[in-house]
Amino acid sequence: MLKKLLTTSHLNVQERRLLVDAPSFSELLEIAEEHFERANFLPDIIKSWDSNTVNYEGYSLEKTDNNYVLHFQQAGPALNLYANEKSDFKNLKEALHAFINKEFRFNIDGVPIMDK
Repeated sequence: MLKKLLTTSHLNVQERRLLVDAPSFSELLEIAEEHFERANFLPDIIKSWDSNTVNYEGYSLEKTDNNYVLHFQQAGPALNLYANEKSDFKNLKEALHAFINKEFRFNIDGVPIMDK
């Protein structure tokens, strides 16, 4: 369930009822480590990145060969880019912390994240 929360940023009503405690950042970090063994992006809907087009509006995290890249894109009404920024991180912990803080403010779809 926490994997779905991290990779899709959403839980349905039944999944929310099953979630007893708020997840810790440490738990989400473990899930992200497993996720990036098989995938290159969070959220999971992104399959590739082109800095000249809108790939995902908001913050996303990309695993590259040597580091992690936090992307920010904001699209206009005609789907042209207003903003396309990125920050590089050497380790996943720092990158995930920045991603969760900037995209969710440590509250993913109403689920608070503990031990920030």
